[in-house]
Amino acid sequence: NSSQGPNYTYLWVPVDVGQIEAGTETTLNPVILAPGTYQLVVTDTTNNCFGTDEVVVSIDTVAPVAEAGVGGELNCTDPSLTLDGSASSQDGSGQYTYQWTGPVGAPIQNATTLMPTVSVPGWYHLTVIDTDNGCSATDSVEVLENSATPQIVVDVSGELTCVVDTVQLDASATTGVQLQYAWAGPCVGQSDQSTALATCPGTYSVTVTDLSNGCADSMQVAVTENVTSPSVQAFAPDEITCSVTCVEVSAEATPAATYTWQWTPLDPNAEIMHADSSVATVCTPGGYTVVATDVSNGCTGSALVGVSANTVPPVADAGMAEPITCAEPTSMLDGSGSSQGAPGAYSYQWVPLDGGAIQPGDETSLSPTVLAPGTYQLIVTNNQNGCTATDEVVVADETWPPLAEAGPDAQIGCLDDDTLLDGSASESGPTISYTWLDAAGMP
Repeated sequence: NSSQGPNYTYLWVPVDVGQIEAGTETTLNPVILAPGTYQLVVTDTTNNCFGTDEVVVSIDTVAPVAEAGVGGELNCTDPSLTLDGSASSQDGSGQYTYQWTGPVGAPIQNATTLMPTVSVPGWYHLTVIDTDNGCSATDSVEVLENSATPQIVVDVSGELTCVVDTVQLDASATTGVQLQYAWAGPCVGQSDQSTALATCPGTYSVTVTDLSNGCADSMQVAVTENVTSPSVQAFAPDEITCSVTCVEVSAEATPAATYTWQWTPLDPNAEIMHADSSVATVCTPGGYTVVATDVSNGCTGSALVGVSANTVPPVADAGMAEPITCAEPTSMLDGSGSSQGAPGAYSYQWVPLDGGAIQPGDETSLSPTVLAPGTYQLIVTNNQNGCTATDEVVVADETWPPLAEAGPDAQIGCLDDDTLLDGSASESGPTISYTWLDAAGMP
């Protein structure tokens, strides 16, 4: 409010320590470069009268307060965070301005307020400017990130088989802080544990949430089954006979695998050897069941095989025999009533049991000639099954001589030229004939 006009001059003079920008000290609005007391001299050039006044320029370099707050953490539950600079200088009059800055390219909502929202981790800087004195202050705060998802590891205990009806799914090796589990699949109940049980094949999933940061991840695993039962065939190529009393039965299974075997006779009294092998030995005709078990999955298959028997003996008929006599010193036996067939089907063997004798070469004939009385056994063998039968015939001994009794001796004298001999004491009968021989053997 100093006097103004063309007849007035102005001069600013620092009273004590002070400094005025050169060239401005004769203006109404000098530029002051240092605090101090300044005197204004106004002179009226028309009468050289002057007036003075003083003004004090003080120091105002007090910086405002910048308080960026305590920061925070971004995670899967809270992907954004509101920073709190409310402890910074503020008066409500607009004296202070605010500016938040952060990582390059990071978006900041409400960056010129005390409560901005950020969604990128890093350091954020709050600058507060006092518009009255131009002083400013800056504070920084770090926003951390905790968005690590659980590292899921699932172990499947195996596969479903004919003997394993439940498979355990185990996610206990999953890493994280405070884990929560949720299982899903075709045959699994609600489960919030680290393990679950699957009872049918299919795709199963587990979702693991880390409650410390809300982050979650999922993993799928497959539960497979191996329930293929083997196809079993059993064989009994031979039959039980009199010569082959035990035979082998065998079995094979498909597909190719490692199997255990078990044979069981339908007749509990039947004898069986090597019953735990694919090839067993049986000695009793009848039915036999074999069970093959696949070691890899416990699945079984079975087959039934029948073992037949051919143990019917042949017929042995030694026939009747003529006796050995003095007139017939040999006798022909007759085994023609015995079993006969194609050449080689049967074999025959005659055996003297009590000192008889058979004409050499006739022992295997059905009609051998025997040379002595006695008992003869005929052995007939069925060469197809080894079964035998025997029969016996007795060749009587009728070689004892009849009783010859010539009577008492007689004499021929001078008076008689002959005599009568008396053989009446000899054996008699319709089959007896008599012949008298002289000393020379002549009749």
